[in-house]
Amino acid sequence: MTRTAGAALLTALGLASLAWQPVAHSQAPAFDIVIRGGRVVDGTGSPWFAADVGIAGDSIVAVAPRLEPGGARVIDAGGLVVAPGFVDIHSHAERDDGQGIVGNPAAENDVRQGVTTVIASPDGGGPVDIGDYLGRIEAARPAINVGAFIGHGSVRSAVVGQANRVATADELERMKALVRTGMREGAFGLSTGLFYVPGNYAPLDEVVDLARVAGESGGIHQSHMKDEATKVLDSVRDTIAIGERGGLPTQVTHHKIIGKANWGRSTETLRLIDEARARGVDATIDQYPYTASSTSIQGGLIPQWAQAGGREAMLKGLRDETTRGKVLEAVASSIENDRGGGNPANVVLAACGWDQSLAGKSGRRPPRPRPPGHDSARGRARRGDRREGRLQRRVPRHQRGRSRAHHAAPCHDDCVRRGARHAGIRPRRPAPARLRHLRARAWLLRA
Repeated sequence: MTRTAGAALLTALGLASLAWQPVAHSQAPAFDIVIRGGRVVDGTGSPWFAADVGIAGDSIVAVAPRLEPGGARVIDAGGLVVAPGFVDIHSHAERDDGQGIVGNPAAENDVRQGVTTVIASPDGGGPVDIGDYLGRIEAARPAINVGAFIGHGSVRSAVVGQANRVATADELERMKALVRTGMREGAFGLSTGLFYVPGNYAPLDEVVDLARVAGESGGIHQSHMKDEATKVLDSVRDTIAIGERGGLPTQVTHHKIIGKANWGRSTETLRLIDEARARGVDATIDQYPYTASSTSIQGGLIPQWAQAGGREAMLKGLRDETTRGKVLEAVASSIENDRGGGNPANVVLAACGWDQSLAGKSGRRPPRPRPPGHDSARGRARRGDRREGRLQRRVPRHQRGRSRAHHAAPCHDDCVRRGARHAGIRPRRPAPARLRHLRARAWLLRA
């Protein structure tokens, strides 16, 4: 079977709703498509079984060891897995740059990988007016199913702005009202991006209060945690606390461990999740089975304190020599210790709005180790001056527009495999790209 046929197979199943129905021998149903001889994985956690799958219109109407196709189209699935469409629980389909689901309703990037349901607005972002957003999606008639979170960062920005401070009692009530309205209009739950501004400025109590509102309507909480590096254990504890105190399911999204010094600590983060589940907290994780991550340059490298007050305030601060020096030091430390995995070449520009020729470019690899005795104080100072000069030349460029980077080695392969084994997934070596959307949450597949 060709890859195209395989994608068509997954697409057909994604458009259908699973309904196991016995086939009456006296009157076989009329099928439009019969998928013949595949290994059926039904999404319930049961072992696979060999069967034919009959589809009529947009519904699965029969699953049996052998179906007579009549005049139906037959797809030979011998040696292949037949499964419901995958669910991408962490999709940025809310993007308004033409690449989101409204601007790209065909969603071929999802359909061709067998993804038939996406949940938008993770990381605390996305529209606050959920009713309007879902209305625009419905009008676009997308090829896949779409749901959305209401984002804590967007809610806080609408009420408090980009200020680095605790919300007042009145502001907290207004944020609660926005979350409550969003849930009534169809949000799946509350997403938080506590790593990003302005969510990073919120105390834990604020997040718990808003999560409790989402939980009252049956929603869940999903979090891009505040720190996935040195303070990752504290962040996992906070994510668990949000669910435990807020009374709703809580999920660590894209679970990973950033920074070489922290590699191996996934044993501890997974232990915290297991302990929470043992005491009755509905705490889960999702992860992608590769060692890279992707985010904006501003969000990933510029320290949060420097972003307080919004973009213009940040740019004003970067023009101050003292502030700029502190920011540059923080950026260099992040590239060296966290996001770059010890190698600037691991940071690759994925997109650059003000200079498209930079897309795909990366930092320089560090120089080869020098002979003993070569590293003098004068040489270190000279190299430091050159590094600061290069970084300073890049600061004015940031004023021209936004850019995005892939960070190719923030976490270790062992973390990926440990998390996959914990979830019952057995990736081969290396983890194949076709597993990338197995981060779908079991609770959503069962819903």
